[in-house]
Amino acid sequence: MFDYHYDLLTEVYLNRNNIQKLKQYYRRAYNKNNITGGIFNLFFMSEKEMEEELGIRKEELNLKKMLFTVHKIIEENKLIPDEISYVYGIEGLDYLENIEDIEYLYNLGVRSTNIVWNNENKFGGGSKASSNAGLTLLGRKLVNKLVECNVTIDLSHANEKTFFDITDYLFYLRDKGKKVKVIASHSNAKKICDVPRNLTDDQLLTIKKLGGIVGVVGIKRFCKTGNIDEVTVNDYLKHIDYISNLFGGKEQIGIATDDMKYYPIDKDYYDRANLFGIENARKTLANAESRPPHWLF
Repeated sequence: MFDYHYDLLTEVYLNRNNIQKLKQYYRRAYNKNNITGGIFNLFFMSEKEMEEELGIRKEELNLKKMLFTVHKIIEENKLIPDEISYVYGIEGLDYLENIEDIEYLYNLGVRSTNIVWNNENKFGGGSKASSNAGLTLLGRKLVNKLVECNVTIDLSHANEKTFFDITDYLFYLRDKGKKVKVIASHSNAKKICDVPRNLTDDQLLTIKKLGGIVGVVGIKRFCKTGNIDEVTVNDYLKHIDYISNLFGGKEQIGIATDDMKYYPIDKDYYDRANLFGIENARKTLANAESRPPHWLF
C-alpha cells in the first residue's frame, strides 16, 4: 500500500542517535505489511509546541538543515528499502526562510508540502488558528513557486478561507495553462465527523475537480466524535464509502496512517488514538484505492 501521510522524517530526526533501532523497525514494518511507498513527512508546529512536545529547541528550527540531516541519515544508512517508492513531504512551512528555498527542498526530494499546519503563519491560516486568516500575498507567491517547481500542495490542515483561497488561485493558474497538483493527504469527511481538520463536501469536491487525491486517515478523533476507545475500523470505512459515493468512485481516494509511533509525549494516548497504525494499514486495502498517482513523483 501507499501511505499518503506518515511522519517518518520527524521520527528519524527525533531518533537520529539510534539509527539501528529505526532501521530494524522500518524494514520489519515494510516487509510485514506490504508497504510499497508513501509520502514521508517532516512536520512543524509553533515554536512552543516544537519544544514542549518534540524537544526541538528554537535554535534548531532551520528547515533546510533539518531536512538535509534527515536525508543524509536515510541515504547513508539505507533506512528505506530500495523497493519502496516514496517522496518527502513538509508539513507546515512556518520555518521556510526564503521562497526560493523551495528549489533546495525539491532537490532533496520534497514533492509535497502543507503551506500551513494548525496555526496561522506568514502564508495563511491553519485549521485551528484563532483568526479566519486566508492566503496572504506572500502565500500567493509561495503557491506560484510550488507550481513552478512541480510540488504538490497538500490542503490538509488549512482553514476553509485559506483552502479556498489556494484552490481558487490554482483554478486560475490551471486556466492559464499551468500544471497544478493538490492532495489532502490526511483528512476525512466533515459530514460524518465534524471536527476542524475534516473537509466539507464542497472542499472534497474541489479537490476532485482539481484532479487531486484525498487520503482518508485512520486517526480515531477524525473518524468519529466521542470516546476514542469506542471508534472502530467500520467508523473509518464509513468515510471511504462516503467520499467514494460523493466522487462517484475510489480512483481519487487513498489511505493515510499519520502514524506517530515514536511520538515522545503521551505515547499511550497516541497508541490509542491511531486506529490501525502502519502495522495494520493493509487491512483497508480491499476498501479503498491506495496507488500513488504518477504525477506525485
